[in-house]
Amino acid sequence: MVFYSFRPADGQTFHKAVLGQNKNNGKDAESVARYALALEAQGKLEQFRQVWFADEPLRLLTRCYERKSKELTSEINRLWKVLRAASADLYLALGGTPPDLEIGKNVLQNQGILLLLEQKPDLFERRSLSEEDFREAMGGGKYLGREKLIDSLQKLSLVFSPTPSAISLMIKNSAQTILQIKEQMREIKRMIGGLTANNVAVKALEEDRGISSITAATMVAEIIDIRRFANEDRLASYSGLGRREHSRGDRNKTVPNPQFNHRLKDIFITAARNFVLYNPDSHLSGYFKYLVKKRGMKVTEALKRVARALVRRVYKKLMTTILMSC
Repeated sequence: MVFYSFRPADGQTFHKAVLGQNKNNGKDAESVARYALALEAQGKLEQFRQVWFADEPLRLLTRCYERKSKELTSEINRLWKVLRAASADLYLALGGTPPDLEIGKNVLQNQGILLLLEQKPDLFERRSLSEEDFREAMGGGKYLGREKLIDSLQKLSLVFSPTPSAISLMIKNSAQTILQIKEQMREIKRMIGGLTANNVAVKALEEDRGISSITAATMVAEIIDIRRFANEDRLASYSGLGRREHSRGDRNKTVPNPQFNHRLKDIFITAARNFVLYNPDSHLSGYFKYLVKKRGMKVTEALKRVARALVRRVYKKLMTTILMSC
């Protein structure tokens, strides 16, 4: 996108000199247009010309990954509902942490469980399965975690009642869909890794623990060029994590920016959550704990504060990469 960027103070001075003191949106737009035409007549307009080119393949891939992630969450939630209809015992065992069963969290993200649901969607049928049958249906492989999971599933299968064929079909289709989405996401991730292998900005952001290649690539793809933003406050406002000045006559106040980049805000919140998790000794983690424990702030609100602080860190890193490349 080609555009021309002027200092607000210069535009305001021109407005007062040419159009007088009266101010409204129409006159503001007219004054900017007249100011640009005056500069063009003097041969000075080109120095204000700005061109930012987005990395379109990278942006398309990161946005596609985001959509697939939402599809995955939606399909997993749908599968939970079907499993609850199929067997309350299985639903509680997979969703909770019963003391006599060793089934971990996020179990519907487990490749073995998904393969088992795809291959053996009829829960009642599992009562007759041997340990080897379970292992084969779950993709093979013999290791400690899988063996404990199989042992827990065998114990659980003893309480299953016959599953209606319609529910078995829904379980099978949902498990297949989740497996397909996960494979597509892995393929997209591999391609993003190839595209960003020599991307200095992405590699700089990946230096922080908790900032994955997908997170870093999404930030770079959505920011496009850090030079678009005069300072970190502008980037925070664009990300929906800052406030902008709102002037009306003689009244000035700051308000949230309603026209922010939702993808960038989501990825900064994700980065903040992971940064706090993987950097427990950092000052940002300490800030997060202070907000939650000392000030009684909700976790979501505290993460927004940490994300705003993370904007400053990202801005400095990206500006440093620009300066080093010059």
